[in-house]
Amino acid sequence: MRVGEADQVTGGEEFSQYGIAGVPCIMYRIGTIEAGRFGAMQRRGQTISLNAPDYYPDIDMTMLTAILTMAAGTLEILR
Repeated sequence: MRVGEADQVTGGEEFSQYGIAGVPCIMYRIGTIEAGRFGAMQRRGQTISLNAPDYYPDIDMTMLTAILTMAAGTLEILR
């Protein structure tokens, strides 16, 4: 598993209001496509979007990563 910074986006812009109000929160994005398949999609010029008709997540990798990172983030906030 790898962690990296992503460009800032305005998606969920109202979410920041929780933090401003003092509510502990975490918001992150998680990759859902295995790196090899992602690269192949890019080489074909395929649209990589949650809204693309041919998009599907790699369930096992995504769920394992999401559970581990969400749990770690939650524990960090609760310290």
